[in-house]
Amino acid sequence: MDLVEGEVATSKRRRGSSQLLSYITLVTVGVLVVEFLLAVLLQQRSQQQLTSEFKSVVATAASAIGQSDVSPLPDTAPAYGSPVALLQIPAIGLTQVVVEGVTSNFTQLGPGHVPGTVLPGQAGEAVIVGRRTTFGAPFFKVPGLKPGTEIRVTTVEGPSLYKVIGPKEAEAGSGSNILKLVTSSPPILAFKSETVTAVLQAKPYPDTPKNARTAPNTNQFALMLLLLQVLVLALIASRGIYQRFGAMVGWILIAPLVAGSLVALTLALDTLLPAGI
Repeated sequence: MDLVEGEVATSKRRRGSSQLLSYITLVTVGVLVVEFLLAVLLQQRSQQQLTSEFKSVVATAASAIGQSDVSPLPDTAPAYGSPVALLQIPAIGLTQVVVEGVTSNFTQLGPGHVPGTVLPGQAGEAVIVGRRTTFGAPFFKVPGLKPGTEIRVTTVEGPSLYKVIGPKEAEAGSGSNILKLVTSSPPILAFKSETVTAVLQAKPYPDTPKNARTAPNTNQFALMLLLLQVLVLALIASRGIYQRFGAMVGWILIAPLVAGSLVALTLALDTLLPAGI
């Protein structure tokens, strides 16, 4: 009798463990799907805020010298994460506000201007990095741009028109003012980068101050460690809650904590990945 009861208890524990594993797997898969959609929504919201901010900056910019209500051109480099340009590629339906900085936490907001390069429309080489898979994937179609495709960029100095010449800078010719759009390749694995080069079609604007090429420190290891501990504790607690109160109560109590921890952990881990993925 004791043997039979032991086998029944063991069978129940196995079923309970199997059900718990299924529960955790379901929560994890659901959270990953939600995370992907949430990243898209976060990027869209960031773009709305950046668009409003950029319009305010342009409204008082010095594109019309001599007007008393117009501010002078910037005499300092743009702040990291601030909007610096409006990028439009009508052929692929792309309209994005570009921010200063290309670490992953900045390209979560939108395409990033590489510090140390000139702003679009100025003499020299301007470089913009954008994501191809996550956070709205604004540069997903950029590698397919054909020679002759128009790229329009607006900064505080005014609008500029570029035309794509292809992937190779050498085709631009000596002394050309170029714009490079850089993203990951292949889209998900990001083993390398892919670049599209375009040439400015008019006289360049005056230079404005640039940031150094060194990027700001975006180390989030301490935050990731804390979030990982919260996630592990939540998963451990879920077993006891599940066994004592059942699946429904366990779902209500644990799922929000697990989901929130996974989302925050994913956003923090993203800062360690290539900025164009």
